[in-house]
Amino acid sequence: MKEATVFYDTDIAPIIAGHCSPCHFPPQGQKLPLNTYTAVHDNVDYILSRVQLPQSDLKFMPFKMKKEPLSDSLIAVIKLWKEKGMNEVRITNKE
Repeated sequence: MKEATVFYDTDIAPIIAGHCSPCHFPPQGQKLPLNTYTAVHDNVDYILSRVQLPQSDLKFMPFKMKKEPLSDSLIAVIKLWKEKGMNEVRITNKE
């Protein structure tokens, strides 16, 4: 079995933090929280649907362009993470 190469802690969390905070990060954010693995895991389809809308759509995220939109390559990383099973933590052997 081929090992997934995308992990929440090293690949996805920085994307979400950079593009979805502070609006989706408690306590400042008042929107759907996306500050944990579980929250992002459970809402990955919602996230992907919103970031791929036309920028003119009122439901496009990030809302009103408060942050840079996700590039196609960042969206591809999230899609790959979903496809590969949404691994949480990269485990490294420190021998």
